[in-house]
Amino acid sequence: LLISSYFIYKIIKQRKQRELEKAELLAKVNESNLKSLQGQMNPHFVFNSLSTLQNLVLNQKNAEVLEYISEFSKLMRTMLDNSRNDIISLIDEIDFLKNYIDLEHIRYKNGFDVKWTNLLSEDDFEDIYIPTMLIQPLIENAIKHGVSNLNERRGIIEISLNLINDSLLEIKVSDNGNNTVKKGTKHTSTAIKVIKERLELYQKNNQKGTFELIIQPNGASSIIIIPV
Repeated sequence: LLISSYFIYKIIKQRKQRELEKAELLAKVNESNLKSLQGQMNPHFVFNSLSTLQNLVLNQKNAEVLEYISEFSKLMRTMLDNSRNDIISLIDEIDFLKNYIDLEHIRYKNGFDVKWTNLLSEDDFEDIYIPTMLIQPLIENAIKHGVSNLNERRGIIEISLNLINDSLLEIKVSDNGNNTVKKGTKHTSTAIKVIKERLELYQKNNQKGTFELIIQPNGASSIIIIPV
């Protein structure tokens, strides 16, 4: 009986060890994939920014070019600092987003307004960390596919942050634009695809993130939910 119990103990121990090794391997694979996907976002952002700068130069808007280069260099320094980490504090991410919006205001001559709604408490706000470069593409799409196409009314982008059940951060980016991405068509944006893949990999407390895009005749909303 003693020998039998010993073998059963050994089998259970070996099984738990294999499960632990499998979980550790999966975590390493997911971390590697997250870094790879994060690396795809930075070139996408830089390419679009340089394309904007090229258009300003071609149109001989010298004052805007100088201002754009100054703001762009600030963002690049921030991006290089942030790229060293997989996650970033929500406070730092919002500072980055506000700088990015300033850059886009130069491009579109302040042709749109941005409204922030923060429903988080001050304590929650300071303690929350999220994956880097996850929200910026949503704002970029709201500008590019939404408010940049308005003629008769001023563009408005609304960004709201809310905490659900103390464990899920909801970030919603809405615009009032005439969206170039029509309802019923398949949105193949590289940024959106990468966001979905990153959220699928990013898990915390056995919860995964989600992404939803809602397109309406006079506006669109992108909703990200991130486990925190």
